[in-house]
Amino acid sequence: MEAEIVTGTLRQHFLRDCCAVRAGETSGAVIVLHDITALRKLERIRRDFVANVSHEFRTPLTAIQGFAETLLAGAVNDPQNRDRFLGSSEHARRLRG
Repeated sequence: MEAEIVTGTLRQHFLRDCCAVRAGETSGAVIVLHDITALRKLERIRRDFVANVSHEFRTPLTAIQGFAETLLAGAVNDPQNRDRFLGSSEHARRLRG
């Protein structure tokens, strides 16, 4: 039998237990606890990192998509707006680093 146990409120600790029970003439039980707190912390850091990277990509891509859609909707025929939208490559530079 396996389970995960969470202890504490401010500083949580995560434990995974494995339990074996024997019944019969000689009964007994063995419980092994593994501290997986560091593993859970690394999983949270990875999840936060992926969310941040996703956000950093989404913002400039949304701006680039808006510029392209505006040009396709007719701004390409308006020299002032066309030059403004085509000259806004700062968002592409953000993606390149």
